[in-house]
Amino acid sequence: MNIRAQILATIFSAVLITGAAIIAVSHTVSKDIITEQVLRHLETTAQSRAQHVETFLGKKKRLVMQLSASEVIKKLLSSSETDVAYNENLNTVIRRLKNTAAVNPEFFDIMVLDTNGRVVASNIEERIGQDRSVDPHFITGKKEICAKDFHLSKTGEGKALLAISVPITDGNTDDPAGILVIRFDLDYLNGMMEDRTGLGETGEVYLINRDGYMITPSRFMDDSILKQRVDTQKSREWLYNDNHAEKTIMHVYEDYHGRRVLGIHHEIAGMDWCLLAEIDESEAFAPVFRLTYMMFWIVIILLAAGIIIAMLISGKISRPIVNLLHGTEEIEKGNLDYKVGTSSRDEIGRLSRAFDDMTQNLKKNTTSIDNLNREINERKRAEDALRESEEKYRRIFESIQDVYYEAGLDGTVLEISTSVENVSQYKRQELIGMSLYDIYTNPEERDEFLKLILDKEKVNDFEISLTDKDGSKHPCSITTLLVKDEQGNPIKLVGSMRDITDRKRAEEKLKESEKMFRLITENMNDIVLLMDLNGKVLYAGPSHKEILGYEPEERVGTFSFEIVHPEDMENVAALLKTAIAASKPGRAEYRIRHADGHYIWVEGVGNFVFDEDGTAVGGIMNVRDITDRKKAAEEIKSHQEHITLINQILRHDLTNDLVVIQSAINIYNNSPEEELLEEISSRTGKSIELISRMRELESFISRHRELQICEMRDTIDEVIKNYPSTDFEIKGKTPVMADDSLSSVIDNIIGNAIIHGKADRIEITIGEATGMCEVRIADNGTGIPDEIKAKIFEEGFMHGETGHTGIGLHIVEKAMESYGGYAYVEDNEPKGAVFVLRFRMVK
Repeated sequence: MNIRAQILATIFSAVLITGAAIIAVSHTVSKDIITEQVLRHLETTAQSRAQHVETFLGKKKRLVMQLSASEVIKKLLSSSETDVAYNENLNTVIRRLKNTAAVNPEFFDIMVLDTNGRVVASNIEERIGQDRSVDPHFITGKKEICAKDFHLSKTGEGKALLAISVPITDGNTDDPAGILVIRFDLDYLNGMMEDRTGLGETGEVYLINRDGYMITPSRFMDDSILKQRVDTQKSREWLYNDNHAEKTIMHVYEDYHGRRVLGIHHEIAGMDWCLLAEIDESEAFAPVFRLTYMMFWIVIILLAAGIIIAMLISGKISRPIVNLLHGTEEIEKGNLDYKVGTSSRDEIGRLSRAFDDMTQNLKKNTTSIDNLNREINERKRAEDALRESEEKYRRIFESIQDVYYEAGLDGTVLEISTSVENVSQYKRQELIGMSLYDIYTNPEERDEFLKLILDKEKVNDFEISLTDKDGSKHPCSITTLLVKDEQGNPIKLVGSMRDITDRKRAEEKLKESEKMFRLITENMNDIVLLMDLNGKVLYAGPSHKEILGYEPEERVGTFSFEIVHPEDMENVAALLKTAIAASKPGRAEYRIRHADGHYIWVEGVGNFVFDEDGTAVGGIMNVRDITDRKKAAEEIKSHQEHITLINQILRHDLTNDLVVIQSAINIYNNSPEEELLEEISSRTGKSIELISRMRELESFISRHRELQICEMRDTIDEVIKNYPSTDFEIKGKTPVMADDSLSSVIDNIIGNAIIHGKADRIEITIGEATGMCEVRIADNGTGIPDEIKAKIFEEGFMHGETGHTGIGLHIVEKAMESYGGYAYVEDNEPKGAVFVLRFRMVK
């Protein structure tokens, strides 16, 4: 490189490096400033919206608390459906609830529940009678005010709702008399989140719940509420960390649809919600990009100016040097009389004059023998260096593992390394002069290779098949360069060749292994999952569709444990802990959610997949449906408990009766009295009745009978034939879903009323109530004391002198549960008891 070019390169490099440094520093500083400003703005927006949300929730909770203190609601809950004023109280409460809903348009519905979870009153009368005992807001609402997380209503076109419940107390005791539930339409809250003032074209604010699902609308996606999962690093930290170190978390991350955003995570107090305020990184940093663009053009201008200045300076500096170079060329031609010296006083001028002096000395000593010998020695050293270099590359050529070759354009081998003898039966000397094109197995591959090398001038890792000396085929990979002369004309091919037989075999084995794995998984009844270390599903077996209702493609890319029942996550965590600690499969039983929403019991066997260094790189799970096994285990347990109860009752009561009978017989033998025979007869009959009851209970719990349509009136008519001395009045007629134990249910209740309650008149009413078939059996007997009403259906409970096994009403309760209904007791007016049976309606 000449001096002029060096000067140009130096100035160009200096300006370029300085400009690049300025651009980098300004870009970094401005980006930090913009990031701080944007995050501060997002933090202000998030805190403002969070405060609005918390204020909104606080107002709604106060509204629920105020309504729960209503005396008319407490009066309704303290009354019974048999009270004369009950319907009037109910209508008053319904009017109150409808008026409240009318003045609060955000109310979706209002429900008053009794302590059993049954809807007693509602502004939507269709809700009355519904069973809400398993709803979270009922379970938690019995103890304290409860705000249930977002959920989509089953009616109302799938609206997003928030339920707030609170216990209703009468002020005399701590136990609730009922629960008030208000569900709010969250259009107002959604509107609050959709206000994007100050958030630009890409900013948005939304809420996610504890499960990581969006609970307010997305700006960029339709129908996202409770369907779009937000899975960022900071949201995961918030979801799984109960003790948040900071209420507000700022971060740059990738959002739920793949954009790089600046965002704020802000916790909503008391709701297990997280508010996210985000703006696209490209929009936030647009000023930085504009500044960087402007700085770039400034540097370009400076470079142009520097080049012009460098050309002027270098021209002045290099002109004397060019003259000196010209003088040197003249001397090389033999013109030793040429003068270069100039009058310049600088270093170059002195150098040119010294050059002239050297020329004169050279002229004198050109024929010197010493100079001639020196020249010969220099040439000898050059020749030795050349031989050493050739020997060095010859050793490399002969020791390389791949096959190096040179060939003419017609395929004739000009040179080839000896390594060809390690992968072929040909000797090096046999191949030199031979055409490579003759040993190509497939002419089409040869033609394709020639076309590529002439078009691209270089081919990398091109796979071909070559025929060996004995006719065997070898797969090879070749990399070839087209070599040209100084005029650009192709002259030969230079390249390397590698035998890939082992690689091809490995690939075939891998394909066979993958095929076998897929064949196994696709024919397994169990669910197979492959996942990475973050729990992301990489492969889902086809059994997902049959067992869980999910298409396998739906599960790929999702969090593998998101469908595990929250209460069973500890079992799954223990499984994973066992697998990673012991390097062996872990096993656990837990519940997972079916696609239609219900849960099934499964047994999961999981293990981690480790690489050659023993580092975990992923996991594999094998999941088996054990729902039927669980049900069978529960039934066996229940049967064992009942058999134990039957055994205890038989041993206890029969032993007592036999002892009394034996004592009465002994006394009668010594002193015959008529009363003793009556006692013996009474005890014998009691024992026979006990055995009959136990047989009835054993038959009930040991058989699984299909429910069928039974005419309730016909069953009652058949049972009352056993009680001819009792006055019966029967009203109504309707079918119910039951089995052949139905007559035993009716007989137990009527028998209890007559034998234990001393009733001589029984009124039976068959009708409908709150969507179920209701049978009311009212007697005029002694009634049931309030202190034992909650116990009469318990197994083995006995009361009074006529109490015997305590199993009759327990049979009634178990039978009603198997029918999908229930039974309870009320007071009859003016005396006696009313047993109420509720059955599923026949559709």
